Amino acid sequence: MTTKQERMYEAIEKHGRQLLAIFPNATDRDPVSLCKRLRRLEAKGAALGLRLCNGPEFAGGYDEADKVSDAILSQVNALLGNRHEYQPKTGAKCSCRPGVQRDNCPSCEGTGMVVDFRTIRQAKPLIRVLLNRDPRGYALKIDDEDMRRLDLRLHSDMGGYGIIAPDFSEGSN
Repeated sequence: MTTKQERMYEAIEKHGRQLLAIFPNATDRDPVSLCKRLRRLEAKGAALGLRLCNGPEFAGGYDEADKVSDAILSQVNALLGNRHEYQPKTGAKCSCRPGVQRDNCPSCEGTGMVVDFRTIRQAKPLIRVLLNRDPRGYALKIDDEDMRRLDLRLHSDMGGYGIIAPDFSEGSN
């Protein structure tokens, strides 16, 4: 007979394994540790949504709230490995000369190293991760279209958005 706490840890590990299957480039390969780190970022996102509704207002207004939101999403995407290298390089130096010629070079796009455009074109599309600012639901979600398109089996809300960091604690189930 399993206890509630054991069932909770099993659910966390199962969810972490599902996330690792969806995001194979995640930086944290331990499913439980990944879930815990994402849960902390979920709490930051939820706090942002609650603050936007109840105050105190951000000193910089919505621009500051956007920066906080972008920082949280950046951390989530980095943790999940949900980003492409901006310009994968081949390792070969470009034949263009520094200056105006390099600034307008289509082979290196001004970097001095030949860009591997084949890798860019063949890269799998990223999964859209959203930060929901409504405090009534989970903050970190996977876009509903991506959930359907990729046929992802993950906790989801009523709108079909995938929940990245659900609360598996005793009172939340």
